[in-house]
Amino acid sequence: MSTLWTVLLCGLAVLLGSIVQGSIGLGMALVASPFVTIIDPTLMPGSIMLISSLLPIATLIKERDQIDWRGLAWA
Repeated sequence: MSTLWTVLLCGLAVLLGSIVQGSIGLGMALVASPFVTIIDPTLMPGSIMLISSLLPIATLIKERDQIDWRGLAWA
């Protein structure tokens, strides 16, 4: 499989996993990880760990007015 197809298929798997993750809070591990492993096992687990760390940061930026800063500082 060419590199372009690998990137496109993995990107689609991560997109679907992100949609599920944003909806129910559990998606990258259930949706994206199996597909990325099937497409190219050498990308696991680093690629999913990197992408999974970006989603909460994006949510934090988007919902910054709803943050309990004292609770976050304590955590």
